[in-house]
Amino acid sequence: MKYLFYLLLLGNIVFYLWESGHRPHGDVDRIELKLPDGTEPIKLLNEVPAPAKKPSGSPASPRDTIEAAPTPQPPPVAVVAPPPPVKPVTDPHCRLIGPFADGETARSALEQLQPRLDGLGVVSRTDATVEGYWVLYPKAENIYAARANRKMLSDKGIRDLWLFDKGELEGSISLGVFKTQDRAEDLQRELRAKNIEVEIKPRLTRTESYWLQLSWSKTDDELRQTLGADADRSIKNCDS
Repeated sequence: MKYLFYLLLLGNIVFYLWESGHRPHGDVDRIELKLPDGTEPIKLLNEVPAPAKKPSGSPASPRDTIEAAPTPQPPPVAVVAPPPPVKPVTDPHCRLIGPFADGETARSALEQLQPRLDGLGVVSRTDATVEGYWVLYPKAENIYAARANRKMLSDKGIRDLWLFDKGELEGSISLGVFKTQDRAEDLQRELRAKNIEVEIKPRLTRTESYWLQLSWSKTDDELRQTLGADADRSIKNCDS
């Protein structure tokens, strides 16, 4: 039995060697892959040739030229100076006759003068009228400084005063208001003798008045002769 086993083993070895000797090495089943036409073949990195270096001074490609082109800038805007303001054209011969206390009085005078003067009309104007003179301690920078000035004046024996805390005279201190400028100047001299510097300022009020308006190319004296009963009225230019 032992010899029979070795004999069968030897026969299998011989058959294997004979079989493997008749089969070609590397015989492997292959599957052909059909790729569409125009497909670029796959290459390994070591199979791809290195890109050629551009020689210095060579002309740039169109793409390089486009990328290097500067960004277009908008054209400069010309700065045009605004035209000078146009002054309204006024009649150099325009005259005003008045003033009249109210519109009814002005219209009554108009009816009387129309037969003698052409182009008459009634106009109203707001005029500033001086109704007195302030004696003022100068305006302070703020309300706290103004209060300190008021205390200083009070310590010097001046009791008749008024501190303006709003309006055009805010920060100033009134030491009196007088009908005439002479009386205001008298108080100013008295205060200067006490080393207190003050200023005098007109006290203005705005009033509405009525005037007769016309165009008159002759002299004002000739106009007064034509006015008759209203010859004592004031005559002035319209732009005054």
